[in-house]
Amino acid sequence: MAKEETSAKKPGRPRDPAVEAAVFAAARSLLGEVGYDAVSMEAVAAAAGVGKQTLYRRWPNKAALLVGACLVDATERVADPATGNLEGDIEQFLGGTFAALETTGPGLRFLMSQAGLDPSFRERFDADFASRRRDALREIICRHVKARRQVGPVIDMLYGAMWYRLLLGHGPLDARFARDLAAAAARALAA
Repeated sequence: MAKEETSAKKPGRPRDPAVEAAVFAAARSLLGEVGYDAVSMEAVAAAAGVGKQTLYRRWPNKAALLVGACLVDATERVADPATGNLEGDIEQFLGGTFAALETTGPGLRFLMSQAGLDPSFRERFDADFASRRRDALREIICRHVKARRQVGPVIDMLYGAMWYRLLLGHGPLDARFARDLAAAAARALAA
């Protein structure tokens, strides 16, 4: 007896990917300009040229929308490197991350400060953004190393250095810093 296949189509028009792109761009821009507290779903909808209902059909609240916007940006703008060696792959990943932060850095600073103030937001930010970015770096590193026990602390070292400079601004997030961090990580993982 042949199994019947059913199509799981949702009613209505298919979602337009251009709408999501416009919403995410507007959300990131507003976040960087006015900060987390001042961003509203209404302001994002107006800036993106869509109805507020469009936002609420896709994202349950402002936090989900803003974290999603930053994750998509990081995922799309930071390529998976393939230099053939650990240090080169880490350097390219960090370099791409730092380049992306030139535009999204102010918004991410606001999200990180909100994570420090609101435990429920911190959980969402970690689960939906920070953990995914750590996992992306973990995949890169694990292609090259066998001693997995060292990977977690090295990932924390790399992201800790990035967040420290991003939040305090005491030093640049540039290609030289990416190179220095990659070299330190490679030494730590070789030990």
